[in-house]
Amino acid sequence: MKIFVELLGTFIFLSVIIITGNPLAIGLTLTSMIWFGSKISGGHFNPAVSYLMFIHKQINLKQLLFYIIAQIIGATGALLLFKSIKK
Repeated sequence: MKIFVELLGTFIFLSVIIITGNPLAIGLTLTSMIWFGSKISGGHFNPAVSYLMFIHKQINLKQLLFYIIAQIIGATGALLLFKSIKK
C-alpha cells in the first residue's frame, strides 16, 4: 500500500505541475497529497525526500529503492498523460 500511495501521489502532483503550471494549484496539491499520504507512506513524493529519510534512518534501503521506483513510475505516468492530452 505504501508503494502505491507514493506512485499515485507522485502521479497526481506531477500531473498538476505539468498540466497547469499554476503555483497555487501546485502548492495546494502537494499539501493535500502530503496530508492524505503521510499516514500511509510518509508522503515523500520525491526521491530527494525519500533519500533524506533514508539518511536519517526513517526508512530502510529496500523501502528507499521501492519508493524511488514508484516515484519514477508515477512521474513517467504524469508525463505520458500530458503528452496524450497535448496531441
